[in-house]
Amino acid sequence: MNDDDYTFEVVGEGVAEVVVAAPLNEAVVVIEGPQGPTGPGGTGPTGPTGPSGPTGPSGPTGPTGEAGPTGATGASGTTGQTGPAGPTGATGSQGPTGPVGPTGSTGATGTTGSTGATGSTGATGATGATGPTGATATGTTAATASTTVARDGNANVLANAFIPNGTTTATTGGTTTLAVGSAKKQVFTGIANHTVVLPTTGVVAYQDWEIVNLSAGVLTINASGGALFATLNPGAVITANALQATPTAAAHWYPS
Repeated sequence: MNDDDYTFEVVGEGVAEVVVAAPLNEAVVVIEGPQGPTGPGGTGPTGPTGPSGPTGPSGPTGPTGEAGPTGATGASGTTGQTGPAGPTGATGSQGPTGPVGPTGSTGATGTTGSTGATGSTGATGATGATGPTGATATGTTAATASTTVARDGNANVLANAFIPNGTTTATTGGTTTLAVGSAKKQVFTGIANHTVVLPTTGVVAYQDWEIVNLSAGVLTINASGGALFATLNPGAVITANALQATPTAAAHWYPS
């Protein structure tokens, strides 16, 4: 064994610990010498603090202290987004009707609507009582003055003369339209030409009108439909005879 196999370490005052290091894995022998005498008194300098040991287990929690005063309220944060609207609640019962307000002014009258359909004809009323019979007038078939005229057995009437009613019209260059109630004799005077229109509504067959031109102009005579019936020069006379009821065409009249 060489000297290199020994290691010396001073353990304490007067004590030496010899550690013999055996090569490889052989046994190591530690030899302690006797303890030397105690040195002079006096505490040596405090050695460096050793490392802290591990923390022990936590003790039980102590009682809660009194609550401190409430701190001042912090500033309000920004308002968050409005949440979705909730469902509409049920409609409440209707309250009592309030008093009627004053009547407003009447608005303007609207346009008149179209005439409605004619209603059905009502039932015919009861026939009234027959009136008293009038006095019977007895006529005569002879041409006797100041007597009532009566037809003879052949439905003829006798008289000395028939005097028709007449109308005089001054010519103006315009138009005169005759009607079923116009006078039988139509006389025209003046200096201008004139147009005469024969009647139609209500005219019966063989009814006639006599037209006399005493003017200095020419009379143009037309049927109610507009066709020319005759041209009447100054001083001429013509009779228009209806050949049928309600004549409208020139062919419905006969000149004489």
